Amino acid sequence: MATRGFGSKMMLLSSFTSVNDMAKAAFPIITPALKVCPWLLKDKFDSSSKAKDLTLHTKVIHGTADEIVPFAQGKELAKILPRSEFVSLEGAGHNDLWASAYESQVLKAVRSFIFPRDETPGVLI
Repeated sequence: MATRGFGSKMMLLSSFTSVNDMAKAAFPIITPALKVCPWLLKDKFDSSSKAKDLTLHTKVIHGTADEIVPFAQGKELAKILPRSEFVSLEGAGHNDLWASAYESQVLKAVRSFIFPRDETPGVLI
């Protein structure tokens, strides 16, 4: 959507660089097979190749203890995005950003992103 010009901001939570990178991280033994047979992964979802061309303001939030998407991938994606801010949540996993001890940190990051410079309405969130 962002590459098609939709939206003025983008927020990514626990995001990966590509399906290829995720497959390599989850199953390192298949790395040689993916080099020889790249067609094994039908859908690429290659966010990192698209990220460098995006000009919209982006906030990337990722937990350091993410057990599904490696923390390094979220950090890498934030580095590639030209106008991004990276928020690291110490100790947070993949599925515990909401309704957990981290929720207030996530909401604070979301509010500051949506309403910069203390423009947060008192009744929202």
